[in-house]
Amino acid sequence: MTTIIKAANAAQFLSLVPKMLGYRPTRSLVLIPFAGSRSIGAMRFDLPTAAESDEIDRIAATLIGMVCRLPEADAVAAVAYTDECFADAGMPHLDLIEALQQRADACGVRMTDALCVGPDAWGSRFDPTCPLEGRPLEELDAEPRGAEHLSVAEGDQAAGSELPPVDLAEKERTARALAALDDAVGLLCGPESVARSSTSTAARESAEEAASDQESPDARRVDPQALATVCTLDDLPTLF
Repeated sequence: MTTIIKAANAAQFLSLVPKMLGYRPTRSLVLIPFAGSRSIGAMRFDLPTAAESDEIDRIAATLIGMVCRLPEADAVAAVAYTDECFADAGMPHLDLIEALQQRADACGVRMTDALCVGPDAWGSRFDPTCPLEGRPLEELDAEPRGAEHLSVAEGDQAAGSELPPVDLAEKERTARALAALDDAVGLLCGPESVARSSTSTAARESAEEAASDQESPDARRVDPQALATVCTLDDLPTLF
């Protein structure tokens, strides 16, 4: 069942963005496509760097083009999360926001809002009463009713990207599992379907070394669990 939460204003909408993503984005541009008045997801991108300032129009065209690929999308909201302060020179990344608006207009996609959240304030490009120094960040704490149960993970988009430390035994088990998966793919889909990347080769060599002193008639038998896994991966409706 789809949860529908209504945001009464831009501040409430911004309070929902981290809940939609599941984390608090930093140095990011988030595009939220809409079908009518309902959001249909969220897309996060790295903010363009200073070295890419001459490529803003091209970047904006690419990003809006991704929204246009969604058949049901007829509108989009843009939110820039930045380390730059409003106090320095007003709303940061206005060049990117304006380029996005121009590209959206050219493609027939309505821009519902263009917002920016900095370390000292937030603001909307569409708000004629927004002060040059932005609005207080405390306003973003007032989330709409119904959003209380939606959790946000600690950290930003990079949180959880580091692999946890594991012991040698766990590494060997993982290597054997990857090698077995390669064998199963080769058996079911043909040898040419197995991607022999450096990672795959290293995993196989590690698995073969670990099993070198455990030779048996079943040493090259394809693992039934690996076969079942490949079959499940090949049946996307069942998997998802």
